[in-house]
Amino acid sequence: MSYEGVKYETIFIDHVLPTDDRIGELRNWCSVFHEKDLAPHYPGGTHGNMSYRVHPQSDEIVITSAR
Repeated sequence: MSYEGVKYETIFIDHVLPTDDRIGELRNWCSVFHEKDLAPHYPGGTHGNMSYRVHPQSDEIVITSAR
């Protein structure tokens, strides 16, 4: 049995992008997955998301956009 539905609530605070030194590392890993064909390609990018928790044991995450 697999879960279908919304697991998280997206909250935008003042429509300001988060500032975190790890965002650069996240972008780098997205590029690595794309270059090594570890995620399905589509014209102009790669499908899927990558994310990390803001703090250990936190419900807050930073996640890449779709597409």
